[in-house]
Amino acid sequence: MKKLTAAILALILVLSLCACSSTKSTNTNNETQKPETSTTKPEQSDNTPNAKTYTIADEVIVDNENCTFKIVKAEVDKLWGFKLKTYCENKTSDKALMFSIDDVSVNGYMSDPFWAEEVAPGKKTNGDITFPSSDFEAIGLSFADEITFTLRVYDSDDWSADDYVKDTFTIYPTGLSASEIVYPERRISATEQVVVDNDDICFIILDQKDDSFWGYTLNCYIENKTDKRLMFSWDDVSVNGFMIDPFWAKGVAPGMKCYSGISFSTSDFEENSITEVENIEYTVRAYDSDNWLSDDIYNNTLTYLPQ
Repeated sequence: MKKLTAAILALILVLSLCACSSTKSTNTNNETQKPETSTTKPEQSDNTPNAKTYTIADEVIVDNENCTFKIVKAEVDKLWGFKLKTYCENKTSDKALMFSIDDVSVNGYMSDPFWAEEVAPGKKTNGDITFPSSDFEAIGLSFADEITFTLRVYDSDDWSADDYVKDTFTIYPTGLSASEIVYPERRISATEQVVVDNDDICFIILDQKDDSFWGYTLNCYIENKTDKRLMFSWDDVSVNGFMIDPFWAKGVAPGMKCYSGISFSTSDFEENSITEVENIEYTVRAYDSDNWLSDDIYNNTLTYLPQ
């Protein structure tokens, strides 16, 4: 009896193993066929042949007896946006050097990455030049094809000393040449008001918005058509007859364009019981920022009426 029971149990076990093997084989076949019958379209990767990518790698900008500066690579960070990864080396034996960039433009439009690296004597460092995502959005860019900047390297403990490096450079992160790059046209607004557009400058108030964080803001488009670095500013500003200073000024490199916001403090509006802007009077100036003794490129008192 015991032998019979053992034989029956062994037969049941064999049949069970056969059933499992059959099921596994069927599932494997189904999984193999699934991608062929699936109607789901795969996401396109940026690595496809037609996709634009950043190709710049270890591009040496400066390499002399005092310092080295190079762009290691360009990349997009999901949190911070577009960035250039850098390498800085201080070859001096007794001076701390400051590396910084000024007058930065991307595809012809000014941007403010606010980057600087201090490097001790005989040391080196890696860093990131991060560009605000808001700048790319305002310009209408998805890729940085051309970046122009002025590199400064100077003694961080003696600002009166001559710069070790002060020169303007242009890089092409996507590998396109200047003739291949499509430069974005300026944004057009239905409510825009042209303040001035002549052979030297263009200044347009595009629109206005009331932001809970920044306050009442005028969005502007500015263009420097000269070969000088120009500073644009607003002076003697009043809102509905009340003097309110937005403390605004914007430097624009030669031949460059930019977007900028002129913001008024919410507290200033509240102190003067301003609930609606009826008019803004202001004096707009444009002048050579490297020669304060020269005549203004433009100087005029105007009134802005919101639409």
